[in-house]
Amino acid sequence: MYEKYDAILNEDANLNSNIPKHKKPSKTKVIHDKVVKEKFKVTPWPELQETIILAFDTEYQFNEAESCNDVLCYTFSISHGSRSCDGYIPVGSSMRKDRLTFERFVIKCIEHAIESEVLTTYPSHLFIVAHFLKADIFNFDKAFDGVAAHLSGIRKTVVSLDSAYGIDVESIKAQRVDKEPLKVRTKSRNTKYIYIKCYDTMLLTPAGKSLSEVGELIDLPKLDIPPPFSIERMKEYQEKDIEGFKEYAIRDAVIARMYIKRVIEFCSLNGLKKLPVTVGSMAVSLFKTNTPESFDLDSVFGYQVKRYERWNTEKQQMHTLHRRMPETMRLLQEQLAISTFHGGRNEAFWLGLTPEQDFNDFDIPSCYTAAMIGLREIDYDSSYQIKDAEGLIGDQCSLALVEFSFPEGTLYPSLPVRIDSGLVYPLSGESFCTGHELEVAIAQNATIKVKEGMVFPWKNDDRIFESYVSKVRDKRNSFDKGSFDELLWKELGNSLYGKLAQGLRGKNGFDIESGLSNQLPYTALTNPFFATYVTGLARAMLSEILHAIPREYEVISVTTDGFLTNAPLADIPLNGSICNRFNDLYSRICPPESKNVLLEQKHGARQLICMKTRGQVTVKPMEGQKEVLAKAGVRPPQSCLDHNQYMIDFYRNRTSSDTIDASHLRSTRSMYLGRSDMIMEKKTQRLNLEFDFKRDIDQVSTYSADNWEHIGATTKPFKTVQDIEFARASFTGFRSNRCLKEEKDVEDFMDYLAMQKARKDKAVKIQSEESSDGLLIRLFLRFYTRSLLGLDSSVMNSKEMAKWLNGEGYAISPEQVRSAKRSKLIEGAVPRTDKSIRCLKMLLERFPNANLDTLFSS
Repeated sequence: MYEKYDAILNEDANLNSNIPKHKKPSKTKVIHDKVVKEKFKVTPWPELQETIILAFDTEYQFNEAESCNDVLCYTFSISHGSRSCDGYIPVGSSMRKDRLTFERFVIKCIEHAIESEVLTTYPSHLFIVAHFLKADIFNFDKAFDGVAAHLSGIRKTVVSLDSAYGIDVESIKAQRVDKEPLKVRTKSRNTKYIYIKCYDTMLLTPAGKSLSEVGELIDLPKLDIPPPFSIERMKEYQEKDIEGFKEYAIRDAVIARMYIKRVIEFCSLNGLKKLPVTVGSMAVSLFKTNTPESFDLDSVFGYQVKRYERWNTEKQQMHTLHRRMPETMRLLQEQLAISTFHGGRNEAFWLGLTPEQDFNDFDIPSCYTAAMIGLREIDYDSSYQIKDAEGLIGDQCSLALVEFSFPEGTLYPSLPVRIDSGLVYPLSGESFCTGHELEVAIAQNATIKVKEGMVFPWKNDDRIFESYVSKVRDKRNSFDKGSFDELLWKELGNSLYGKLAQGLRGKNGFDIESGLSNQLPYTALTNPFFATYVTGLARAMLSEILHAIPREYEVISVTTDGFLTNAPLADIPLNGSICNRFNDLYSRICPPESKNVLLEQKHGARQLICMKTRGQVTVKPMEGQKEVLAKAGVRPPQSCLDHNQYMIDFYRNRTSSDTIDASHLRSTRSMYLGRSDMIMEKKTQRLNLEFDFKRDIDQVSTYSADNWEHIGATTKPFKTVQDIEFARASFTGFRSNRCLKEEKDVEDFMDYLAMQKARKDKAVKIQSEESSDGLLIRLFLRFYTRSLLGLDSSVMNSKEMAKWLNGEGYAISPEQVRSAKRSKLIEGAVPRTDKSIRCLKMLLERFPNANLDTLFSS
């Protein structure tokens, strides 16, 4: 049960590998390692600034007939200290056998560097660098048999890149295992062993920037492909403008090398002796170097290191093993903390087009970073159980499982419930929540029953992350906004929180060495209590603010640490207990001029479309404000220059049969198992820009925007999580041939939803596509033909009744009227909807003495 903690003992292994450390090596590998030890004397890695850098890139063109890439060339840029040289190696043909092996490529690069007097001899250590390494590293011959042995810890992550390809991609993290050098042969047939570490510069850039953005960041722009050539016609570019093609291809490698040099300089200046593989692992290393000496990090994060003695059969002696594992009392309560870890609050409170007003997009400044200032060492041994909700609130780490019920009319309930698709906020139910959230719920007069509650007292008042966060702030302020250093420090500040939560959700990463998917390990900082405290405080603060906004204003949506509303800042109360707690934390790290500034406006609009969670578009801009744009996962075409207008047109003209391009790069797993190139796998999927029904539709109106109209609707919380899941499932069926664009569409869906409940709750057999008013007519006829419920069947015969109903829009035949007398009498089955109520009024106008209310469900 402790395997997920094992990697934490070795910081590099923890941050850069998913390989289980207990995996038994093969016989071949054991023999190989023995040969290596005999022929190769292990030497330590040189200082970062002295390490030789080999950056490379490949150019290729997709071969549709063969469903593979035609590799056109390899380019490289190699440097040692202030000396550097570049090179271009064409590939003889599109046949795979004409590709270089990775080992042969490395030798060619080194020999070119020796000839260019950049190197004097073969190096013993080497950094291999590329931007989006996965796109290039497997373009070598026998890559999966050769290079794969030198890579570990390929981790699947989804990164949004505004690159030339305009797609979401899997990013790859790879680091060479230090104990197994790369074996290469020189021109003179001599064998050399080189220790290598492979780095993907994309994982060391702020927000996973594209190579083009990286070039701009270091003042070395990526070259453009001149017309008529394009990224899809690289072979033609190579054939018709070889010099331009070479310059373009080499520049990509140079950018990667220059960027990694900047990162190395950054690390050296800030006291790091190793080059981390990701910005996140760099943040962990910097945190450790900036932690007060009085902090015992193992104790602070709730770990203990235990020693075990094992017999080493190879050495015929005792061997001491160390295992880092949670403290016993932490381990006992860890599942409660993991269950209470939810992430951010993300909801859409409006459906469709808004009226024209001022809408403000407010963010909580440094939300997660400031919340981390509240973290102190936990005294797990002094933790205690409590069933009193009031005892769980306040400035403490407290977790609970509660049953709750908010008063009817509560607009924004504050206790989260997790379903398969994320967090929802019903009026009643069962919630794993933090004390912060309970504090808000109590202030909303919610009824709370604590089923399980635990308080984990602080051991002292030393703030674990305060010195690190303060340093990040000071460093950012010392550099120009948007510069390399400022952006990297910003990313380092934002990345550290993620390390608190890594491994808690059981996500897997594909390990290319073993060919297996392994669970993402804990980091040195992983702590579910800390992660839960931070996210819980952020959710609680948003919930408190939402509840405080006066009812005359609308909230359009909320996303993690911000929200969209037509309420002006001056009218939003920010004096609740959670806001005050956050302000105390934020004031410890913010500049003096930002004290007591709990909301910042980031964007604005005069009119919006709110499609769903994370789907908002500016219809009319607000003067002086950046436009609001969240595309709900839609990727506009690469040629599209105005994404906002594209989304407006896409939304207003959508149909239920629309599809979008969902093409994606082949996964690392598929590439490895199929020994295939990284290619684009073509795929389309059905467009879904409809409301996500985390909340119920309330009041519906029609609004205009220039020359088109669309519905806009307020929403209200569902009563239970079961209501949410039922509505979402029902809408999946409804939207197979409908969109919510007009008021009639909403009415039809609400009727459809009611009929799905009637089908579920009652013995009456609901006919296919039957509406509530149709059901009412069907049951009405059964009672009419028997002269029951105050009805008199002599008023109209079957032909007259059928004619009257057809005139009212109901296709009923005389035979259906007559057969109703033989059908079972059913009461309390018709749902009350707009359609059924209108039909009831019609029937009562003709039969005023009828007692038809008995046909309706309660």
